[in-house]
Amino acid sequence: MNRILYRCKDLVLKLNFHKDDVNHKFIMESLIKFGIKENELEKAWISIKKVWASKFNERAFLATKKIGVNLNSIYMAVLV
Repeated sequence: MNRILYRCKDLVLKLNFHKDDVNHKFIMESLIKFGIKENELEKAWISIKKVWASKFNERAFLATKKIGVNLNSIYMAVLV
C-alpha cells in the first residue's frame, strides 16, 4: 500500500500550474486577492500541492481507514 500512496503523493506534487486553465486562473486570482504577490505565486502553488498531497501519507491513510472514511471524501482545507 505504501507504494501506491507514495505514487499518488508524487503525482500531486508534479502537477503543473496552467494559466489557461479556468480553475488555475481562479486560484491565481484568489491568491492575489488574498495578498500573495505575483512573483510568489509559484511558492504558493507548491504549498497548495503539499497540502493536497498530505492525504497520501501512511498516517493519514490509516487514520481515515480506522474511522471508515474514503480518501475520495477528503478535501483540502487550510486554517488561517
